[in-house]
Amino acid sequence: MTFPSLPSTNTWAIENISSLSHGDVVMTNEQTAGRGRFNRPWISGQNKCLTFSLVLKNSILPDPALIPPCIASAVRAALVSLGMEVKLKWPNDVMVNNRKIAGILCETTDATNLIVAGTGINININSEDFERTGLAGIATSLLIETGNKYDTDNLLSNVLKKVEKTADSTAENISGLLKEWRKNDWLIQRDITVKTAKGSISGKYEGIDNSFHLILKDGNEQTQTFASGDVSVTSDQ
Repeated sequence: MTFPSLPSTNTWAIENISSLSHGDVVMTNEQTAGRGRFNRPWISGQNKCLTFSLVLKNSILPDPALIPPCIASAVRAALVSLGMEVKLKWPNDVMVNNRKIAGILCETTDATNLIVAGTGINININSEDFERTGLAGIATSLLIETGNKYDTDNLLSNVLKKVEKTADSTAENISGLLKEWRKNDWLIQRDITVKTAKGSISGKYEGIDNSFHLILKDGNEQTQTFASGDVSVTSDQ
């Protein structure tokens, strides 16, 4: 279902979850109060972003925590099919030219076994739009990277096909997702800070383990792993 405008596709989906089922898609042409991870705003102007929420059973994968990276990998595949060079940033961001082009926010409800996977892809946003929102140099879009405008419906169809394919292969064996992520890992060899509910820890990014947890070597040369958290880069290689 597509709406001309919504405050947030995730919020609408969660509020109406009783009428939704696995595979349903809630899309909007304009999002006025979207939320990224850690309650960061994700605003999308009219037809400038592909903004949608995909409703999935939390049992679609062996571990529901794999759903965000699975969708991020699928988004990457869709953008690669447009001829772009795309990287992945743990846990669920999609990067082009060292800037964020897409992100995923998954939320659950207590009443059902469904997960709402909100996805935002910057499509027809220009440089002036990012300057006005303070995201110049941080975020990018298909328009900025290619000089072309794109149709949101066509891209949505492509992404959903990639999500289905990636989810099916990951449900059978996680090794494919791990291999794809490690091959296209944007964070590799960077100094990072991981922010969690317990505080922040800095060190050298060492990749992901076979459970998709982030591996960090801290200043004491001790290895730590994180199942979740917010990552910022403190220096490149």
